[in-house]
Amino acid sequence: METELTRDPGDLFALDANAGPFRNRKEVYEADLAALLSHRTASYPGRVALLQATERPKYGLREDAYGWRAFARDVETHDIPGAHRDLMTRSHVHRVAEILRRAMMGSAVGRR
Repeated sequence: METELTRDPGDLFALDANAGPFRNRKEVYEADLAALLSHRTASYPGRVALLQATERPKYGLREDAYGWRAFARDVETHDIPGAHRDLMTRSHVHRVAEILRRAMMGSAVGRR
């Protein structure tokens, strides 16, 4: 009979790729890749409200609107303190909600 103590220690951190949040990861990745490869960019006539973290990675686009100005004339950038992963944390979610609310109603908040 196998017990916790007799089981192979290498299995301790083994993940089942077909269980839990990993269950459909491959299908999602393949769908994302297919969308990326088939997408054709075009101009956008409306306003874009771009929320961006002030802590940006060392790699990537250096343009202040992450390339959106090539596709939309009216781009509002809004800086949120912290890293990308922090944008939806409790300390920032009210600011994000306010920016989105005003953008959807047509007024500018912190517009550059």
